[in-house]
Amino acid sequence: MLTAMRKPVTLTLLAAMTMAGCGSSRPIIDTGAPGFDAVAYQQHLVECQGFADEVEPGRQAVQSALLGAAILGALGAVVGSIDGQVGAGAAIGASTGGVVGGVQGAGDAYERRDRVLRNCLTNRGYLILD
Repeated sequence: MLTAMRKPVTLTLLAAMTMAGCGSSRPIIDTGAPGFDAVAYQQHLVECQGFADEVEPGRQAVQSALLGAAILGALGAVVGSIDGQVGAGAAIGASTGGVVGGVQGAGDAYERRDRVLRNCLTNRGYLILD
């Protein structure tokens, strides 16, 4: 039973960590704005991407997966105890919570990463169109 529970959680964590290698999407900037300097923009973009890279989707996915597994595992144990299936309920709850938590954590981290990049560029005076 324990081995069967590890598979979905492990696969989710691997997928989330693989996604962690993906970069932020590049925002669409109004290059026709008065005073736009393409060379300065490229420098600012690299600097801002450095700040955005401080957000770690893989780490967030693992933390959220563990939290989800703990919470839904406990809930599954309680529900499973009704039918005398505490272990099965806990296993199902933990694996489901791990998968859902991992995916949600990675998604939240990517949104945060994009927000950091956009805020950084906006604070440097660029008009972001998307």
